[in-house]
Amino acid sequence: LWFVLAASGLLRPFSLGDDFSNLLIGLKHYQIGFTEKINTGVSPRVEDMSSSDVSLGFWYPPGPLYLIQFICFFGFTLADATRLSVFMASLAAGLGTLKVLEALGMDFKVRMIVAFIFCISIGTSFSGIASSDLFGLAILPWFFFLSIKFSRLILKDEISLQKVSLLVIGTGLLGGSVYWF
Repeated sequence: LWFVLAASGLLRPFSLGDDFSNLLIGLKHYQIGFTEKINTGVSPRVEDMSSSDVSLGFWYPPGPLYLIQFICFFGFTLADATRLSVFMASLAAGLGTLKVLEALGMDFKVRMIVAFIFCISIGTSFSGIASSDLFGLAILPWFFFLSIKFSRLILKDEISLQKVSLLVIGTGLLGGSVYWF
């Protein structure tokens, strides 16, 4: 059901959060050739309108821009590449969340309730989740899933504080690095 609603949402008007809008301005400036870096923007100088200033990066993570730029290489417009990348990220987030719940041994009914909630929270529009944070949310459940699998392998024989500490630290570092991807 979610997949059908989300896929139909690809054909409807699409809105973005302000962080994503700022990132896309930087990407558009890069594509046009105004800047040499993907996460920068150009604005006119107040003192001299005949020249411009280049802002060396926004504080938002640039990772989504690389995915969108990659999709643009296949002939998609910036708008369609953004829409498709948001769809793929939300699909990855939903499937990853269900995989984590399965790995934790959650009942099938619980997983279906979570899937339904995920479905109605997105509905037929991505506007509520279309921010650059979505890409971190798409990857994070998969890190949790891998850490569950690894912890079961590592802690199968004996539980040691050192192993658990390394696992927690590693998961935190991997999860935190998602934001700066």
